[in-house]
Amino acid sequence: DLVKLREGREPLSSDVQRNWVTSVLHVLFAFPGLDSGLAFASLQVLSRLCSTQIGARAFLQYQPRLMLDPEGSSLKAPAESAGGMLLLLRMARKAAFSGMLQMIADLAVLLLEEGPLLQQRIENEIQALFMPQAKTLPAKEVTSRLNHLFIRSPEFFEEALKAMTQQAPSTNSSADAPLMLELVPDSERQQKTKQRATQSTAPLLMLQTLVSEICFSLELQHHTAFPKLSEVAKKPSVEGEAEKKEPEPPSKLPVAYPLALDSNSLLFILDVLITRVPGMSPLTMKTPFTVPAMQAGLTVPENALVFADASVPPQKSILLVMT
Repeated sequence: DLVKLREGREPLSSDVQRNWVTSVLHVLFAFPGLDSGLAFASLQVLSRLCSTQIGARAFLQYQPRLMLDPEGSSLKAPAESAGGMLLLLRMARKAAFSGMLQMIADLAVLLLEEGPLLQQRIENEIQALFMPQAKTLPAKEVTSRLNHLFIRSPEFFEEALKAMTQQAPSTNSSADAPLMLELVPDSERQQKTKQRATQSTAPLLMLQTLVSEICFSLELQHHTAFPKLSEVAKKPSVEGEAEKKEPEPPSKLPVAYPLALDSNSLLFILDVLITRVPGMSPLTMKTPFTVPAMQAGLTVPENALVFADASVPPQKSILLVMT
């Protein structure tokens, strides 16, 4: 609640907000006792912190250590990826909880609603308040009903309110009369609202991160087994006879799939983004950012789940990478 701009309460400083986002992501990345309850609470906190542009930027700029150099030391994830989202997409299977996929998809949409996209959403919400029954509304009621958007960016909210509404004629000349608003006529509104082009790289980073993680997930699925199959293979054939028999040789099945989200889950998040975020579909024709290649000859701990990253030849567009 301290992040929000509320009456009589000062918002947290930018440094504190960034530190909170980073600290929560550190917990998701490094805390060995991460389970479903802690993962759920962490996502709830991130959803609140990232509702401001400061928190969203800190989330996208986070760089978890997910790669290895030839000596086996940790390296940060490439800057050509949405680091915080990369970490959420690779959470361990024991951290999964009911509703996790939808929460991550909603968070991804929240992260990309910045600048012109956020102002466009505010304008759409304002227009929806006045249609079809209400022709005029008190200005205080508009702000109160859209408070969740006002606290995200008071500046964009003010611009959207000016572009979409005007003061309605009133027969009450009293000084205590509330300020009444009505929608600006369509002809005038089209002159006020110009097409806004955003130069933010966040949507392209998010799209490329999802596509690359889908490829990574498919590769990981190729080297692992379905969790239920792995569990069945480790159980004795008859209960109660496990102590009488000699220990059976370890199963030849590969280890169980270790992540909470598989490739189908990531495709769902990608579909949500393309459906709900304007301008995402054309980005699939953009040239992807160049990600530094992994070096060969890795020295990794024994029994570690590490496999060679399948090199994907450079493509002219993200759509070609997907295919």
